[in-house]
Amino acid sequence: TSLFKFFKKYDAKMAEINPLVLTGEGKLIAADSRVSLDDDAVFRHPELAEVGIEKRHEEGEMTPREMQAKEWDIPYLDLDGDIGMFPGGAGFGIMGNDFIQYYGGKPANFMDSGGGPTPERLAKMLVLLDENPNVRAIFGARFGGISRCDDFAKGVVMFLKEHGLSKPMVVRMTGNMWQEGVRIFEDAKKENPDNFKNIEFHGIETPIEEIAKRAVELARTTGGR
Repeated sequence: TSLFKFFKKYDAKMAEINPLVLTGEGKLIAADSRVSLDDDAVFRHPELAEVGIEKRHEEGEMTPREMQAKEWDIPYLDLDGDIGMFPGGAGFGIMGNDFIQYYGGKPANFMDSGGGPTPERLAKMLVLLDENPNVRAIFGARFGGISRCDDFAKGVVMFLKEHGLSKPMVVRMTGNMWQEGVRIFEDAKKENPDNFKNIEFHGIETPIEEIAKRAVELARTTGGR
């Protein structure tokens, strides 16, 4: 009776006692048991998380970070790497992912800031990366065309003031207002150097290839590989 109640309560596909032993004293003992739960019904039993059983993630189903990004209207896709990608637009994001792969790294995500993103939007993008446990280092690259590098810098500084950064990050800016962006970084670092201890920022003088190499190096160092 108890076994059947368990079977019904937890949406099991199988629940058996095997073997069932009859002792010399005439007592029945469950020497072993096997249970198979229905993965598609686990969502009805959140209490099972206490024993390590959680709703499985289906291919094509959004991850929690992807759902959060959707709420913020940020195009975002989780990948299986360990380098957080913090790009300018979609095209620059694809190019950045290619650079990271070329130099032996693996991107942890694809993300698009959109044209002319606000500092608030950029700060939210960094939240997605900093809270991702798979990310070991962050690669940031901004080419200022429609968007401005000073707004990019303001978004990073806003995030750092509110949250801090737990992972190393290397950033490069070039294009529209890049000198002002670098100045904003430098002034903010002087004001609060602790917030910037994990960040390296560069301007047009540093080729993007070097930034990609550095991100890969930081991920390997941070990961202890």
